Amino acid sequence: MIDSLVALSETTTLLATVPQPTPEAPPGSDGFLTVLNWIFWLVLLAAVAGFLIQIGMLIYNAIRGNAIQGFVGILICVVAAILAGSAVAILNIFI
Repeated sequence: MIDSLVALSETTTLLATVPQPTPEAPPGSDGFLTVLNWIFWLVLLAAVAGFLIQIGMLIYNAIRGNAIQGFVGILICVVAAILAGSAVAILNIFI
């Protein structure tokens, strides 16, 4: 029992002394990060455009009597926007 407590104490001491490096972008990655920002902007632009198109389709389908098809399209656009926003939030944790 005492040996396991000593081992636990030594492990805790070892883990406490492990350095915690701060993330830093490698040299020359500015262009890559710029391209990623452009791609993210385009994805959000596509999500907004898709949402507006689906609103038009909702109106059109409501007139024809198939309103449920418009709602499905709007839900897909909302989910796509949430996923895009979440991806950026998750990646910002690592940058």
